[in-house]
Amino acid sequence: MVSVRDIYKFLDSFAPFSSADSWDNSGILIGSQDSVSDTVLITLDVTDSAIDKAVELGAKIIISHHPVIFHPLSSVSSDSVVAKALLNGISVISSHTCLDYASGGINDVLADTLSLSNIRGFDYDLSPLPLGRIGFLPSPMPKSDFIEFVKDRLSCPFVRAAGSVDSVFSVAVSGGSLASSPLKAVSLGADALISGDIKHDVFSSLPSSGILLIDAGHFYTENVIVPHLASKLSSAFPFAHFFPFVSDAPFSFL
Repeated sequence: MVSVRDIYKFLDSFAPFSSADSWDNSGILIGSQDSVSDTVLITLDVTDSAIDKAVELGAKIIISHHPVIFHPLSSVSSDSVVAKALLNGISVISSHTCLDYASGGINDVLADTLSLSNIRGFDYDLSPLPLGRIGFLPSPMPKSDFIEFVKDRLSCPFVRAAGSVDSVFSVAVSGGSLASSPLKAVSLGADALISGDIKHDVFSSLPSSGILLIDAGHFYTENVIVPHLASKLSSAFPFAHFFPFVSDAPFSFL
């Protein structure tokens, strides 16, 4: 058995909840810190299918990246994930922006997934901590090969890409939604920047930036944390089972 309290303390030790952005909602969002379970489900999003899987496994604790409660609730319907968690005695801990910033968090795992080395952090906008990561590929890759490499490593069916570079060696990453323009990555000498939810105006500003900008999607740039976090928690609490719920993207490509 492992308790919500113990898991919270462990997550807080490397991704302090106090480091979350002021607009964020991270922490124990459903249930009690005294709740215990011998099985814990880890997921990017607390969806109906994630709740159903937790019930199937007998997991009384879910750890998610995206907050199960983000905006203030004016009502809770009986078929909502919040109600389903409560009715099944499931506690939920969400670690959002604190896990983005953390050493060993989403952006470090994303950089590792792309085999980057000599990784260092860099900040965007007014971020309180370094959010992005930049490092080097084992060797330079032609632009087209690098795009296919990203799709393969992130299990992403397709990406949106723009940029005039011929080859890629230095790579910047920022999982989830791009916080600003790619100018910071350009100033650091990145040949490519990988993120998600990149807006039209950011792409349209690229011709003079000299960087390959790849939108691999919010989901695909962050889902890499789920198996990593399961492994990390399994090492810390070997007497409990941590199940990585690596879901499919919540949309289809048609």
